[in-house]
Amino acid sequence: FQHSDGGWGWWKQDETDAYMTAYALYGLFQAQQYGQKVSADVLKQGRTALENLLPKADNKNPQSPGPQHGRQSSADTLAFIYYVDALLAGKVKTPQPGDAAFDSALSQAYLALANQAQGKSDATQVYVANLESRAICKSNLCHFDMGNPKGYGNVE
Repeated sequence: FQHSDGGWGWWKQDETDAYMTAYALYGLFQAQQYGQKVSADVLKQGRTALENLLPKADNKNPQSPGPQHGRQSSADTLAFIYYVDALLAGKVKTPQPGDAAFDSALSQAYLALANQAQGKSDATQVYVANLESRAICKSNLCHFDMGNPKGYGNVE
């Protein structure tokens, strides 16, 4: 359920959450791309809520607690939020290559996509080149080591 502030939470009556707002907006954006009618007001209110939530979620200190969901780090979650904002033509400035807080392969992939959505080809190419250099390839298959000892979350 969309909250009165335009965002979404985990439940109908809880606080608005930056990750859940981005997740809901991503789903609505994808539905719209596949021809489903999505209210422009719902997207606009959601994007405004996301942009208002982003400064609160923008915790670039990897040692500090930040938004963290599932096996994603807070930086990975934040990079996803930047990506969704970029898809919706948001006004938030996406972090550029070299920001040490976004050094995981997942963060780099989200930020490459965010920069691509914003038409920033130079930054996109830097992220893609970095991802290519980190890929572990065997035969025709490649994956990224996500640093998990049991292999959970490793992207193949």
